[in-house]
Amino acid sequence: MNYIVNCNWDFDSDAFDQVSEEAKDFISGLLLKEKSCRLSAGQCLKHEWLTNLPLKAKKYKVRLKSQIMLQKYMAQKKWKKHFYVVTAANRLRKFQLLSLKPS
Repeated sequence: MNYIVNCNWDFDSDAFDQVSEEAKDFISGLLLKEKSCRLSAGQCLKHEWLTNLPLKAKKYKVRLKSQIMLQKYMAQKKWKKHFYVVTAANRLRKFQLLSLKPS
């Protein structure tokens, strides 16, 4: 408990083997005892660990969640467009059949 209160911590070698140095630096900037010394929201957004994510994702051929969500949105938009076209075509066919019926 004293370690937490005194902000005396380190990156355990086993648990953080796969964590990049940039990520460790980001976390270290947030886990400071003095509030005024911690990274601000703006500094967090400008930190190299966050700004380099798209480049790293491309390098490792990993898609970011935002890319996946955008792709799903575009697919839904495409399906909606097709749905409306089919619906309109069915209505036109129905009107055509009604106009051909003898009264």
